[in-house]
Amino acid sequence: MSSMYSPGHESDTLLPSYHSHDDESPRIRPTSSPNPMNLHQPTTAASSGISPTLNFLCNGPSTARRHLKNLGHRFNRTICGGEEDDVKSRRYVISTSLSSLLLRVLQLALILTALITTLLIVKYADKPPRKRSELIDYKKLERFNVSALITRTTEAAVWDYEEGLLGYEERKRRLQEKEEREEEAYSVFLEMHTHTTHSDGDLSPEQVVDWALAYGFNAVVVSDHNTLSGGLAAQKYANERYNTPAETSILVIPAIEYTTCRIHMALIGLTKPIPPPSAAWPSDEDLQSVIEQTHAQGGIVVVNHIPWSLGTENGYNVPVIQHHPSKEDLVKWGVDAFEILHARTLDLPTLLFARKHKMPLISSTDLHSPEEVPHGWTVLKDTPLTIPAILKRLRKGETGFVMHPVDTGKVVQYPPDNHDFDKWAPLVSLDFGFLYEERRGMYSFTGEFCHERRFELKWGRAWWMVVWVLLGWGIYEGARWGVVMGYKLWGHLRRGTRERGGIRL
Repeated sequence: MSSMYSPGHESDTLLPSYHSHDDESPRIRPTSSPNPMNLHQPTTAASSGISPTLNFLCNGPSTARRHLKNLGHRFNRTICGGEEDDVKSRRYVISTSLSSLLLRVLQLALILTALITTLLIVKYADKPPRKRSELIDYKKLERFNVSALITRTTEAAVWDYEEGLLGYEERKRRLQEKEEREEEAYSVFLEMHTHTTHSDGDLSPEQVVDWALAYGFNAVVVSDHNTLSGGLAAQKYANERYNTPAETSILVIPAIEYTTCRIHMALIGLTKPIPPPSAAWPSDEDLQSVIEQTHAQGGIVVVNHIPWSLGTENGYNVPVIQHHPSKEDLVKWGVDAFEILHARTLDLPTLLFARKHKMPLISSTDLHSPEEVPHGWTVLKDTPLTIPAILKRLRKGETGFVMHPVDTGKVVQYPPDNHDFDKWAPLVSLDFGFLYEERRGMYSFTGEFCHERRFELKWGRAWWMVVWVLLGWGIYEGARWGVVMGYKLWGHLRRGTRERGGIRL
């Protein structure tokens, strides 16, 4: 590298020659400037009293200033003057750093706001189901043998309407006395409560029929909430696929689960729809009218799952179904039966009440999802597999039920994942629902909810979310600063190695 001298000035220093085309305005002035307060006034060799070389270094292009900076901060202040500029430079750096920090905090806040808003929109948006329930084929399952269950295991019990509760040994003894096989003891195995995709079920009407056959039923009541369409669709499918004029393999009985905020009751054996509830809270007269309309079509009315209905609604400390009519009032109004066994729940008080009033003993699964398997079968003796014959037996109270509260021997069907849901899964998993709690209570299937809406922000959770976000952001910023400074130091060391010996005073 060539050297540049100025013979007329003894203060010249042997310095490297610079070839730069930077056109930046000078920042630093010499100490001998006649206008020390004008920090940005350009200086020249003639006016400053210093050599053109030092003038070039102090006020020249950025390449020259970088080499001057490498000589040290003290040299910069002594030769070029720069004490006032140094103070202003520090203020500028601090101001710039604070502005950059505030901008980054604002950026973080905007990102979080946009993220939370997006996730809340996704939470309430229509999305594909998580599982593909429609892919389950119950026709591939081997049919469950209920008759063998109640004669060969101690895990099942039979409540016979004539003989009461029969345990394993008693059933075996009575069968031997009567010299009959268990297969001949009961002719109808009836499921009394199922739902399809026509209301809130996950299975289609066709799948419900196949489900009933797979688990040992030869008759099934399809009772969607406030609509008869699911039952009629299931009946059509069963007649077309399984039944012939000469033989019925599976009998479908269309029904409606009349659903309100006051009661759930099955209207079984309808031939045409009954108008849905006009209000979430029907009057006693409204309920009596529905019972009369059902009887006018030759159907029966069954009050569903009283233990569930009178249970406590989560977060409200009031019943799930409020102002539920009493069993005594319902009998006066003309109901024909009560569910005794609902899924695994045996309602013993209602069983005793039904026995007292000579009502049928009924079990049900209340099927909604494909993972559910039956734990009870309503059984009828010596009954033709027709709707009128079954309804007649039910009215007379001549039914019993088999209870098998375990899953032993039943093949549970698990639906596969829905890959159409995969693109939504990351957003759904980042749900910010932990920041608030919204309750609406039980849905009435009339367009209203049965409990008052409650919305509560979780301020403590929100505070700690901010703390953890800021802590994580601070760690990130600290790590980022360390990486940037390490990179700058590494670059400085590399430049110092290349330029070693190139600057002499």
